[in-house]
Amino acid sequence: RLTIAATLEEPARARLTQRTDDIAAIVKRVQTINRALLNRLRPAGLGQAPLGRCLELLVREGARHHPEVRVEGRFAPLRQGYGDLVDLTVYRCVQEGLTNALRHAGPGRVAVSVAEEDGTLHLSVEDDGRGLGEERVEGRGLAGMRERVEALGGSLALVPLRPGTALRITLPAGPETPEGEPA
Repeated sequence: RLTIAATLEEPARARLTQRTDDIAAIVKRVQTINRALLNRLRPAGLGQAPLGRCLELLVREGARHHPEVRVEGRFAPLRQGYGDLVDLTVYRCVQEGLTNALRHAGPGRVAVSVAEEDGTLHLSVEDDGRGLGEERVEGRGLAGMRERVEALGGSLALVPLRPGTALRITLPAGPETPEGEPA
């Protein structure tokens, strides 16, 4: 196999080889960043795998990044899916609630649960951390969750615990997504 670099004399051959290696490394990095951005827009597997399984993986990932915290998840019984908007809202709210608890509360334990009861989804993220404090400012993450939830006719509340905080969300359960059809 004849390559362009093989037809060149040194040091041009070495420079060309180094430049192509640099370009390949940049392309690989851009692909990694692109995959991460796409996953943030639409998490991989959401709509193809059962919602409960996607949530389990999300909680497992949070626990892996914070081995000093006991992170628990309970996601049964849930349907295969509840439709695009509800599934994505539940996923994003679990993701943001878990991230907030792990980053800001200093917890020893975080418990995440999602359950369906009488046509309503109940989502809870509870931690045993330092609590809300007197001068709590609602950040973009919490405001974004509230907007998503209220747009679907649900409600969001932050409940002080002793110790810790509970994020409690209720959402109307959307229609079940038939197996084999994208959510």
